Amino acid sequence: MKSYNHLYEKTISETNRRYALSQAKHSKRFRKIMKHRHMSDDAAVEQSLDWIVNYENAEHVPVYIYDGITRKERTIIVPTMEELLVQHCIVNAMKPMFCKGMYEHSLSWVDRLHRYLFDVSEVDKTVYQFPAIKAKSFTI
Repeated sequence: MKSYNHLYEKTISETNRRYALSQAKHSKRFRKIMKHRHMSDDAAVEQSLDWIVNYENAEHVPVYIYDGITRKERTIIVPTMEELLVQHCIVNAMKPMFCKGMYEHSLSWVDRLHRYLFDVSEVDKTVYQFPAIKAKSFTI
């Protein structure tokens, strides 16, 4: 099997798994699952290696939600904690490949977007929102 930039090694590295866990913990649902399982961060990082190596799709039960103002019924499938962490590991390993073809000043990637949304000046406490579109500012 041919490897592209050794992505598998990057995916299973401990630093990538630890970073993926910190990114996944931004989700309230992920933190709630970890608390329910009484799982520490170190235990989740150790087990994530087994989850990546022995990955299998879990059995999912569709969840029905009513979305938006019109209350349109939608069917969604909620991923498990293991699947979420594996997805974060894979995306973090492939991030340089995703960013390689993107324009530096575009707002198409999350790492670039947060700079524009949360750019707080130390002098006058002004936040600039979407400078590429229009330089609106307001005071905090």
